Amino acid sequence: MRTWTFLLLIALHPSLSGQVLSLEGWAALLKSGHARLAAAQTDDVRTALNDSLIDWWSEALDAGLGRAPELAALNGVLALPEVGRGDEWMRVISWNVELSDRTQRYGGFILPSDGNGGYEVVPLVHDLRSDAWSNMGRCDADHWPGAIYYDVLLTHHRNEPTYTLLGWDGGDALVTRKVVEPLWMRRGRVRFGHRIIIGEEGLVNRLVLEFADDAVVTVRYEEPQDRIVLDHLSPSAPHLKGSTAFYGPDMTYDALVWTKGNWVLQPDVEVADPNMRAPYNPPPNLRRRRRG
Repeated sequence: MRTWTFLLLIALHPSLSGQVLSLEGWAALLKSGHARLAAAQTDDVRTALNDSLIDWWSEALDAGLGRAPELAALNGVLALPEVGRGDEWMRVISWNVELSDRTQRYGGFILPSDGNGGYEVVPLVHDLRSDAWSNMGRCDADHWPGAIYYDVLLTHHRNEPTYTLLGWDGGDALVTRKVVEPLWMRRGRVRFGHRIIIGEEGLVNRLVLEFADDAVVTVRYEEPQDRIVLDHLSPSAPHLKGSTAFYGPDMTYDALVWTKGNWVLQPDVEVADPNMRAPYNPPPNLRRRRRG
């Protein structure tokens, strides 16, 4: 099936058959590939297209698309947040495909600055055996549990940069997740989860909110207060405590406030932004297929 899909896209994009694509050509190819991924009707076609997209993204990023103006053609097609300038610049690229059983497959890359106006390319390998979605879990780029990172934050402590990702994981037919994911990086190595969050459990590597599949949960950065505001989750009935498939927002908010090199949890905060109470409209590739 993957060979058939690849040959189909070769026919649609003759430039792949031996010619070098321009950055505009790579952007067009990737946009077309993601559109076909969103429209695919079978899991075999979805996984084949996803595998091909991972290969094409790798080639396009090696060609320089990651910081090129042509990348703007893909805004709204998948998540492409960037942050920082100069040596502190970084971009995160991620997308998902949902299979018939409502589980997810992910693709992604992290592009840290190379210090010379360019970037390094760190592929993220979705590990289906990974069970890192706990507050204490950590993993490297080759054992990535998979998520769409819709925002990347840059904070500093003693002039040292710290990167934090805000992400969405579609989970399965029962639960969805939002995650606050500190990112550790050294010399081209990447590790997801870094013990700089002080929550109810003390120091943790990440903060995972797991909730009912049909719930709408907010996790957003508020720049003026330098904090991450998130819905407080509660079960729909007291006897369902601990069963996250029955959790949802209870109309109160908590916050993680950047304080001396840590994200410190502050419960029950006031939220002045009226948009915090509005429904969150995800990019097209995050929208879930609902059963009739």
